[in-house]
Amino acid sequence: GYVGGRVRHVLSRWLDIQLQPICATLPSFIKSSWELKQEIDRIPALPPHAFIFTGDAVGMYTNISTTHALKVIDSFLRKSPLCAYLTVPLRQAIMNAMQIIMTCNLFQFGDTYWKQLIGTAMGTPPAPMYATLYYAIHELSFPKHLVALMPLYKRYIDDMFGIWLGTAAQFLELQLYMNDFGILKWEFSDLCHQVDYLDMTIRLDGPRLRTTIFEKALNLYLYLPPHSAHPPGALSGLIHGLIKRIYRLTSDPADCDTNLQDMWCRLRCRGYSAAALQPLFASGFANRLTTAPKTTSSSYDTVFLHVPYHPANPPSRVLQHQFRDLLRQPSGEIPLPRLRNSNDFECGISRLIIAYHRPPNLSDLLVPRKIDKTHGPPVSAYVNPYATNRGGPSRDPFL
Repeated sequence: GYVGGRVRHVLSRWLDIQLQPICATLPSFIKSSWELKQEIDRIPALPPHAFIFTGDAVGMYTNISTTHALKVIDSFLRKSPLCAYLTVPLRQAIMNAMQIIMTCNLFQFGDTYWKQLIGTAMGTPPAPMYATLYYAIHELSFPKHLVALMPLYKRYIDDMFGIWLGTAAQFLELQLYMNDFGILKWEFSDLCHQVDYLDMTIRLDGPRLRTTIFEKALNLYLYLPPHSAHPPGALSGLIHGLIKRIYRLTSDPADCDTNLQDMWCRLRCRGYSAAALQPLFASGFANRLTTAPKTTSSSYDTVFLHVPYHPANPPSRVLQHQFRDLLRQPSGEIPLPRLRNSNDFECGISRLIIAYHRPPNLSDLLVPRKIDKTHGPPVSAYVNPYATNRGGPSRDPFL
């Protein structure tokens, strides 16, 4: 029911929070292509016989046996030095939560409800960390002679990248060992000097690895057009983010210049004028090496105002001004953070974030995301044998 679903969601969020610091300590773990680029830059000169390779899991989420995963993760949490900080009650709570989430995943499709029977609980917050941790346990047991042949080995959930110094026969031995863990299987690229991994192209250039931006040939680059009704900061955020990404992930200045020129041309083709783009590019270049400061506020002192964006509505600075003057620090009244509830606890809310979202457009009208909003028979009329007719409701909502 509704309460059970809410409990499972909160439990999923809690489990994800517990698994993230564990996964962050794993030797093969990376959380972004930028982290991999930093690892690549630290690699010393490679010998002439070095190669690179990638691997891709075959349906990772659906091919993780829940029984096997719960068994090996429980043993890992109890025995691994990486988990020595876990108390016995916390470890048991993690395993109990994991069992509930991975064996009781219910979801809705139209007017029908389903229970997932095989694999990782799709759509739940801890699914990526659960899958990452599961196979990392096997990676920690790689034979030492194979580990010595990989100066770098990293994995982002179901995509791996490595540098190989061994022979083709030893590479085959590595593949056989990696595919000997539960029912999960991996497909490997050939040993080569250039691969596309995540959003980078990585090439072996003599003794060094070079990187540049990987762009799919069929990418249409459909950036927001200038006549679209979107907040003023959307375009500057897009340009600043793309410039920072190019500088971070590109090794050679020539490749960096090419990527920047391509981005400029694509935005011009979308209809933006050079006069509008020039100051945004200039500020993007100035801020390309900076990182956003971490905020010290917590989720408990912040409220979000979700509003559809419209250029005729009051701008966000006006809304923030009203929040400060009328709520957070009203004249002659108790400030909002110090207001107390019936249990004598302070409200604590001192920060407002305005979260704009777009209003409905033609795509929402012509291609609705929710199947129950469309005309025609419900889902149960097609899949439920208990349905009285193709247009009537299902007698049994659980299939």
